[in-house]
Amino acid sequence: MKHNRLILLAVFLVSISLIGCSAKSQIATTPFTPKKFAADQYTPKVDNFMVLFDASFSMRWKYKGLSKFDIAKYFVTYMNQTLPEVGYNGALRSFGHNSIVSKNPTELFYGITRYTTAGLGKGLESIKTPGGNTPMTEAITASTDDLKSTSGSIAIILISDGEDLGTSYPMAAATAMKKKYGDRVCIYTVLVGDSASGKKLLDQITKIGKCGFSRDAAELVNSSDAMADFVEEVFLTKKPPMAKAAPKPMAGPKDSDFDGVPDSLDRCPDTPSW
Repeated sequence: MKHNRLILLAVFLVSISLIGCSAKSQIATTPFTPKKFAADQYTPKVDNFMVLFDASFSMRWKYKGLSKFDIAKYFVTYMNQTLPEVGYNGALRSFGHNSIVSKNPTELFYGITRYTTAGLGKGLESIKTPGGNTPMTEAITASTDDLKSTSGSIAIILISDGEDLGTSYPMAAATAMKKKYGDRVCIYTVLVGDSASGKKLLDQITKIGKCGFSRDAAELVNSSDAMADFVEEVFLTKKPPMAKAAPKPMAGPKDSDFDGVPDSLDRCPDTPSW
């Protein structure tokens, strides 16, 4: 009997441990509270940005309790809620979406235009459901063309699981973009899911840009601080604090006749010393 109780206790403890680990691995479902950047305290680090959104069929699959498609939408939504309107141009292009969204393999749903929170949010609403293959190459090539009329620096934010690309070769498209825009463009990638091959692909694309970095979507969606750090690193430069005005020198005691004796002590304040 005692042996059976020990076995039951061990099973119970393992179950609790597994439940705890599972809970920790889930995407947070509590409301996101974005950090607010005061628009008067920041200037744009970039002049233009383009979000490339993977809405392909593989984004239907679950990861940490949600579909990868939903995680990607949370990422763009939370980034949009955090991003202050300080004068950059923005754009949103999806690829691999369901045919009810668009018959084209890639579609520009927002921009390129002066960024507003409402504008990007409305564009994201148009990407309603995933489906189809993963034409990442076509999306990068199309965005290269979208940006040809812009001036100044460019940030590409590519969010994807990096899977099911078929014969697509996005590294070549990213290389062509970098060749066209040179130091003007940086590429940032955001991985949805835990595919090792997907992570490798996105890391390779990031390296082509030479000045971006890779991040994990789940970490950014689960933390308003992490999202704020991402937004600041990619989009913003903090203005230096304004220098305080030098204090005015204090006036000395009045000496009307300039004889070195203040009027308050001078018996003849109007008589010069010479």
